[in-house]
Amino acid sequence: MKERHIRVARTARYYTLGSAGPHLREIWIVCHGIRQLARRFLPRFAELDDGTRLIVAPEGLSRSYLHGPESRPDKPIPIGATWMTREDRENEITDYVEFLDAVLDEVTGGSGETAGEEPGQAAGEEPGQAAGEEPSQAAGQEPGQEAGQEPGQEAGQEPGQEAGEEAGEESDRESREKHAPLTVLGFSQGAHTVCRWLAAGDMPVARIILWGAYLPEDFDLARGPERLRSAELILVHGLLDHFISEEAHVAQEARLEELDIPFKTITHAGGHELDQAVLREIAGLAG
Repeated sequence: MKERHIRVARTARYYTLGSAGPHLREIWIVCHGIRQLARRFLPRFAELDDGTRLIVAPEGLSRSYLHGPESRPDKPIPIGATWMTREDRENEITDYVEFLDAVLDEVTGGSGETAGEEPGQAAGEEPGQAAGEEPSQAAGQEPGQEAGQEPGQEAGQEPGQEAGEEAGEESDRESREKHAPLTVLGFSQGAHTVCRWLAAGDMPVARIILWGAYLPEDFDLARGPERLRSAELILVHGLLDHFISEEAHVAQEARLEELDIPFKTITHAGGHELDQAVLREIAGLAG
């Protein structure tokens, strides 16, 4: 028997709170824990949706029923998602790293798509224009000149706008989406997920929050420590977390110190769960 692999296109989903409006100041990517769904995880961040944040919850690519039909035959079986298992783990990690890259590209406007573009339409191609056909040119229009563009006017420049002058609110919005500070939060299995994702990439990150978990054992020591040093790293630990003993927590802090990764720890009185007061504190919200 020989194991084989094939690359396929599939549909993944994510949920958002907030929007990329004129008051956008932060983008948060929040990754759920094992056996959770993004649509049930994201509402826990509702208090942070004050008009200045876009909060994005991707969902793990593998879903399954959480128990068999025999345990509660009178009710629908709940479903959860996971980021990976030990089965074919390297490919599952590669898949979710690419998925998270794609989500970040889309929410920051880096997808390469042009607003108003038809499916299958090439960039710069007019609707209904055949492949290789020159766009229609208006009478008196210079070659390469866009419709309604004044002679000598640069592409994308508004009439009467000086060269180098900002194009107004649209360019401001795009700039905010691309340059708004990025916070990445991983809860439980999601903490391992975001660590691997950040270590594999080069996107600038302002703050990393590892909640209820720490660095994965297979953390990339060649790239990972430097990536984490470049951001503010926060560990959040529930004092009643039955998955993480105090000894395990201390050992994980020691591991970060050995790797020379600065961090701070915030504790709360609860268990393996998000604490609303701590979330507000991290986000800088009063009360």
